[in-house]
Amino acid sequence: MKNNRFYCWLWPKLSFIKLKLSMLKTDNYTNLKEILANIREQEFPSDRAKINYVRNWVKSNSTHLIDDEHNQYAFNVPIVLSKLYAHSKGQGALPHLSCGPRAYAMKEILDGLKIKSRIIDLFGLSGDEPYKVSPHTLIEVYEADRKIWVLQDPDFNVAYSEKQTGQYLSVRKILKLGKGQLAFDSNNYEIENPINLKNTINELFEFCGLYRMSYEGRRSILLINSTLNRLDDKVLSEVGEYTLFSQYIYRRDYKYNVEYL
Repeated sequence: MKNNRFYCWLWPKLSFIKLKLSMLKTDNYTNLKEILANIREQEFPSDRAKINYVRNWVKSNSTHLIDDEHNQYAFNVPIVLSKLYAHSKGQGALPHLSCGPRAYAMKEILDGLKIKSRIIDLFGLSGDEPYKVSPHTLIEVYEADRKIWVLQDPDFNVAYSEKQTGQYLSVRKILKLGKGQLAFDSNNYEIENPINLKNTINELFEFCGLYRMSYEGRRSILLINSTLNRLDDKVLSEVGEYTLFSQYIYRRDYKYNVEYL
């Protein structure tokens, strides 16, 4: 177990360093530079408009499909960016991506634009122990002009908002508000799979979310909706193999803080 724990601590940092070094290679750097240049050439009335554009660009130049092709490159961000760029120029087929790869690609572009963002997993639990875990990976982005964090979903091509006010929401606010008061905004872009979007909200937007900050060498944060009380502190804090939930967290982050909302 000690070796496994050391690996859990080390591999996210190595993955982060490997990604950044890989992006410095000539071809990878050129692709990203061209993507950023095309975005910077446009005028946006707000940070939100620019962020929404990036989200739609990632979705529009890929297709949600998990198959053998997806498994060959979907989690290799430089390759994904090159395929997204090639398709945007009419020079290649739509790359096969899922929620995580789309979020990672969007984050790399936002990093290049100096827009702060962070990857988050939302997941729901069903049944009794051992719990069945249903995950979804998204990205939370900081709108500097409004000074707020907003949950963006490049997989479904929406941002999340409050039903009554239309105000864009962070993950913390969403978990406090409850899924019954949650809406989404496509910003007049095409939504991908509206039925699955609504099912995802119903199943996953109520329990907890994990800010996966270990890739950047920081301690992650597990956000818990304190009104549900479906897991005790031992299950949340102990890394073990007796529930699917603890295995899920263990595979993603060995070190994290728990924050009840």
